[in-house]
Amino acid sequence: MNHQVRCRPETSPFLCAESTYLIAGGFGGLGRAMAQWLVRRGARHLILLSRSGPRSTEAQNLMKELTEKDVRVYAPSCDISNRAAVRSVLDACEKEMPPIKGCIQSTMVMIVRKTRPPLNRNSMADIKPGANFPKNEISRLEDGT
Repeated sequence: MNHQVRCRPETSPFLCAESTYLIAGGFGGLGRAMAQWLVRRGARHLILLSRSGPRSTEAQNLMKELTEKDVRVYAPSCDISNRAAVRSVLDACEKEMPPIKGCIQSTMVMIVRKTRPPLNRNSMADIKPGANFPKNEISRLEDGT
């Protein structure tokens, strides 16, 4: 028997256009790709967080591309390891944008060394605060507080 099964990829949007999606590290390579993916799936409101904001050419191109697709983008400079800064962004967005329905952590810190000593607690100290974003603020998003 020679059976062929044809698969058709799902192309219809499945994200809520009336919700907001937050991407920490929104202007890095992974963050930009995630923003484009979310929009292809129906997202129309994005919060793109980065320490520098949309300064780079790539970031400015993404902002232009998204706004041309009628996507509302809020892109403040925000260090997610600074709890007060994150809270300020969330407070501002609560007044201006639909409720946040999804949060993507796409930040990265790269440590380049000429020698290869193992990473230890001291070398990881600068990385850990940013990794705490979900623990610090995700419960606020879940509770709506």
